[in-house]
Amino acid sequence: MRITQFLCVLLLTGVGGSLAQAQTLTSAQRGRVDWFKWNCVGCHGDNAKGGMGPNIVGAEYGDIYEAVLLGDAREDGMINFAKTPNPPTTNDLTDIAAYLASIGKPSEPKFVVWWTSPPR
Repeated sequence: MRITQFLCVLLLTGVGGSLAQAQTLTSAQRGRVDWFKWNCVGCHGDNAKGGMGPNIVGAEYGDIYEAVLLGDAREDGMINFAKTPNPPTTNDLTDIAAYLASIGKPSEPKFVVWWTSPPR
């Protein structure tokens, strides 16, 4: 009984609200979340315009899929995420492509905290 009451309090106070909001994110917003989750930002910068890695603004799904999940030890330093314990899914890559396509447009998500929903 106490656990049920505790869960109800969490939901009513909004702690569980971010989970419900996360389900309503656009593909580009989910891609922005994945951008931080997979640490693409570490090499390609906050807005994909380059850093240690190249500018990939507008990169298409096929190019992203090839770069992230195919290939072996590459000279350019890009790791093969398919060999990681929990690789990105094709849905993750589709969302990242949507995010990259949105950069510079009014619909571009700009939030910087990947573990919460974007600001309204």
